[in-house]
Amino acid sequence: MIDEKRLNELFEQFERINATPTSAAASPCATWIALRPTVVELIGVLDGLALIFPQAKVAAEALQAIQAILDALCPSGGNVVASGQRADELLNRLRAATQGGSPAPATAGSPCAKWASVRPIVVEIVSVLRGLASLSPVLGKAADVLDSLRALVDQLCGTAAAGSSASAATVSLAGRSATGPMGIRPQAFKLGRKRPIARGPRLSLRNYIMRAMPAPPPSCDYTAAASSALGEVYLNDSLGDCVIAGMAHIVGVLTGNAGMSPYQYSQSDIVALYSAIGGYDPNAPLVPGPDGPYNPTDRGCDEQTALNYWQNYGAPAGSTHKIAGWLAVNPSDPNEYRTALWLFENLYFGFEMPNQWITPFPSASGFVWNGAGPPVLKNGHCVAGVGYTVAGVKISTWGMSGLLTDAGIAKYCDQSAGGDLYTVVSQDALNQSTGKAPNGFDWSQLVADFDSMGGNVTPIT
Repeated sequence: MIDEKRLNELFEQFERINATPTSAAASPCATWIALRPTVVELIGVLDGLALIFPQAKVAAEALQAIQAILDALCPSGGNVVASGQRADELLNRLRAATQGGSPAPATAGSPCAKWASVRPIVVEIVSVLRGLASLSPVLGKAADVLDSLRALVDQLCGTAAAGSSASAATVSLAGRSATGPMGIRPQAFKLGRKRPIARGPRLSLRNYIMRAMPAPPPSCDYTAAASSALGEVYLNDSLGDCVIAGMAHIVGVLTGNAGMSPYQYSQSDIVALYSAIGGYDPNAPLVPGPDGPYNPTDRGCDEQTALNYWQNYGAPAGSTHKIAGWLAVNPSDPNEYRTALWLFENLYFGFEMPNQWITPFPSASGFVWNGAGPPVLKNGHCVAGVGYTVAGVKISTWGMSGLLTDAGIAKYCDQSAGGDLYTVVSQDALNQSTGKAPNGFDWSQLVADFDSMGGNVTPIT
């Protein structure tokens, strides 16, 4: 059992040591020597929290990576971990957890050279954990500890306080020079979707489909009742908020097809959601970058974090636009994802696009995304599925509509390619869906499972 009292004591102990005047005036190594026993114990406690909060495991591994580097930089701290193999091992574990990367060769050079590789990942983890603080204060406090240690290593290595050169998963392709890498030209759109740092518990659609489930109709289209909302870019031309824009487009579809005016988000709504889910701070000082000044907190976010926030708090928080739950959908089964879209009026896609899809970017509705080159990590994007035909799924992004073919879905939406596919379930859609397939879906079990994961779903009558 996790000792929550001890965990809070450790956080308070860390803050107290780090905030003492003697610590502030001391050398970074003296501060680390004072903090180290608390950090070592924190790592063990956070690691034990992984079954409840999977993100705590990543926080623990990030702390271990920083500990290895600080031990190498400050050998008088005792229990020194060799800066070579151990730091490389921890860096590879961090890369695998946050980016799905394969093991990298050992980083040559000093501990500070290794820090140059670790630092961007740590900065991204801090941002994501802070975005999850509303779901668990523990994760927010873990972010504060990580950020304090990040500042300590920065002092020792002389790292610029401005932050990293943005992780690959959050780099935007907007604003590049006339002919950037691979011929990509400047465009007025951004991306911003990241792989989940840790995948938490999730329900799969296939577990509720019964033998009596009728085949979905050959086509369906939910765009007509939501056209005004789907025409909105929702700041995804200036921010890496595609995950938030995808949420907003789905809310427009769900409200428009429930007999209401399709809900349209204000810019302040979008910024508030991006701040809560992705850690974006619109007032953060701009820092220099290769393409000019940028906001270092504009780092994108992932669908699982967004879905959990949406279910627990609504979008915006406290509004009626709160989902009953969400389900993972199999991207290799066209019948399953068409069934999901027919029943629940949406699909929520996350994938890493091939360069061919955005070289150039779409400029009008009617574009087609089919199987092409390999997925590219920095091209992470999120779109809403709003209809389908025999050719594929109709998607909404950047205020336009296009077609994502079945081949494209199978190739880029599978987890092995860094992708994800979900459907969100609103109470209204849940009520309407029972009329479409009253005997082909285990509705009572779905409601019970949603409730067991923290929902408060009205029983279907």
